[in-house]
Amino acid sequence: MTSFPLSAVGRIVTGKTPTTSRQDYFGGDIPFVTPSDMGQGRYLRNTARNLSVAGAEAVKNCMIPPNSIMVSCIGSDMGKTYIASSRCSTNQQINSIIVDTDNFSPLFVYYNLFGRRKELRELAAGAAQPILNKTEFGKVTIDFPPLREQHEIAATLGALDDKIELNRETSTTLEEMARGLYRSWFVDFDPVHARAEGRAPAHMDSTTAALFPDSFGEDGLPVGWSSHLLQKAITFRSGKTWPAPLRSEDGVATAFGANGPIGKSISSLECDRVIFVGKIGSCGALNYFNGSFWATNNTYYITSKDTVSLEYARHVLLDIDWSQFIGGSSNPYMPLKNFDHLTCLQPPKPLLEHFERRAGFIRNIIEFLDASNRTLATLRDTLLPRLMSGELRVGTAREMLEEVA
Repeated sequence: MTSFPLSAVGRIVTGKTPTTSRQDYFGGDIPFVTPSDMGQGRYLRNTARNLSVAGAEAVKNCMIPPNSIMVSCIGSDMGKTYIASSRCSTNQQINSIIVDTDNFSPLFVYYNLFGRRKELRELAAGAAQPILNKTEFGKVTIDFPPLREQHEIAATLGALDDKIELNRETSTTLEEMARGLYRSWFVDFDPVHARAEGRAPAHMDSTTAALFPDSFGEDGLPVGWSSHLLQKAITFRSGKTWPAPLRSEDGVATAFGANGPIGKSISSLECDRVIFVGKIGSCGALNYFNGSFWATNNTYYITSKDTVSLEYARHVLLDIDWSQFIGGSSNPYMPLKNFDHLTCLQPPKPLLEHFERRAGFIRNIIEFLDASNRTLATLRDTLLPRLMSGELRVGTAREMLEEVA
């Protein structure tokens, strides 16, 4: 292997934000990447803001082509690494490498830096605002095997990420199916409208159709349905401060904050299924979990009562505009009392049980895919440093992948 600094791997570009006083610089089709856009996956395809042609021209020296490697180099998001999927621009918190593809594989560079986030953060440690400037970033070195082997290593790791991304896309499609079913049945009342008009509900067998009434009451709801306070159907409980370490005899549990899992601790609570809603900070962020947990004090955890299923409750919660309940400015907060007036529909129990079976089946598949992705990600993260260092050969890694295929 031969070691090269990033400055020799390609041209390094530090992003720049066009002046925000020029509204005509924004709202076009050219992605403008910030660290907050860096979510899941390898390729960054969606951004909160886009530049116009004029905006891109204003920062033309900072534009980067597809397959550039973007690395966040300032603040708490330090070390996030993504690949540009199209021509784009970034803000000043991101350094990008336009890789010299005659000598280096962009995907190999991506995986090398992806596996070194902790190291990148440590390089910038010690300042009030951690920063890895362009010069220091360019000094970061990578050990490269011959180009052909770079491509082989990247392809091996990429096969795992391809599967992860396919599973993630499948999960998204399945979730859209479940959301569509919920809204058709319990928001738009499509089957009830169809029956009221003397039509058979679309894509529905007669047994399922018989669970819906064929008319509406004076309150505008399907006959036999009612509306009541949400807290009669589900229970909101506030989490507590997470002791460190938290100890009991219940075993290991996932600790949840407003943004989802934040690490492992020792369980003091246990529940088959529960919904988490962000209470402080990321207010309204929803997470679904099955297993032992500890809810931190910036989170509400929700269970359903006998009147509705938890899956139905989850879809009800997804329809709520949580922003209306947020108070505080420096640290947004949602007091429990703000939910007192929330209502939800109470369809007949046989219909809810039928929805639970169908939507629950979809949820089980999604959970299976999520579990598969965790396994695949663990394998990728295990193989990555060993392949990069030459400790593990590509052929051996491929044999390992065949065992989990």
